[in-house]
Amino acid sequence: AISDTKGQALGTELVPNGSFGTSTIDPAYPATLDTFLEVESYLNREWLTITSQGSSQYKGACWNIDRQNGEIFGYPLTLSFDVQSAEDVTLGINFVFYDDKGTVLGYQYPKPCQLTAWRFAHYEDTIALDDQYKNCAKIVMQIITNDDRPIQKIMLTALAIKMDFYKNDSSKLISNGDFSTGSPYPAYPDTFDTNLNVVDYL
Repeated sequence: AISDTKGQALGTELVPNGSFGTSTIDPAYPATLDTFLEVESYLNREWLTITSQGSSQYKGACWNIDRQNGEIFGYPLTLSFDVQSAEDVTLGINFVFYDDKGTVLGYQYPKPCQLTAWRFAHYEDTIALDDQYKNCAKIVMQIITNDDRPIQKIMLTALAIKMDFYKNDSSKLISNGDFSTGSPYPAYPDTFDTNLNVVDYL
């Protein structure tokens, strides 16, 4: 519902248990059969730990993202998490869109996360999910390695995906009123079957 989208804009979290306070991995699940996930306490926080002795590619963790009846498509989403790795590694972040038969419809790739061994890092990027996939049956977010090396240990917490709207400054009641960013936000459709786009004209 549109009211759900407004709630997201006010800060509703699209990934439950992102700080793993339940001491369980749910709703995360392994990206491959040779990936092992568990929750550890470290520095007074709960962390999802990812390890693997296997040789398959694309090892890591996955989350099914609630598509909110397609209403999250086209809006800026801020993805963020804290992470540490036991080795230098680059993590790929992928959004994968499926139809109701499990066929992949397409992908979107936020910026990768480059890690130096044992250094804490904070990852953050903003992505708008492509409207062409708004009728998909399922969205999966992957945080994975892009090679077949074993994973010594990757620790992740504070995972969040939230709607992101520009804040108005003191001189404007409505930001981006001339749509100079090339995007319609913070405007949003009043009904589910209304589409907003920005075009150059005159």
